Amino acid sequence: MNTQTIKPLFTLDQLCRNDVAKVVKIDGGWNIRQRLVQLGLHIGDIIRTKRGCKFGGPVLITIQNYDIAIGQGMARRIWVTKIES
Repeated sequence: MNTQTIKPLFTLDQLCRNDVAKVVKIDGGWNIRQRLVQLGLHIGDIIRTKRGCKFGGPVLITIQNYDIAIGQGMARRIWVTKIES
C-alpha cells in the first residue's frame, strides 16, 4: 500500500510572499529552460518568494542567497510544490 501523499502543484505566480517551494517542472521549450538555467533556476531547487505578482510586475525569488526577478509569463510556466517551513 502506497502511503505517500500527493502534494498540490502551483505555478510560481500563485505563491505568496515568503512561501518556500521546490521547483518540480518547467513548461516550455528549450529557450525558456535555457534562460532559467542561465538565471540559476533548476528543477529540484528550493526557492523562497520575496514578492509575488498578483498585482502585476515580476515575481522576486531567492535561490541559494541570490535574488532573481522573473516576469509573469515565465513564472506561469514554472511549477512548484510548497514546503512547510
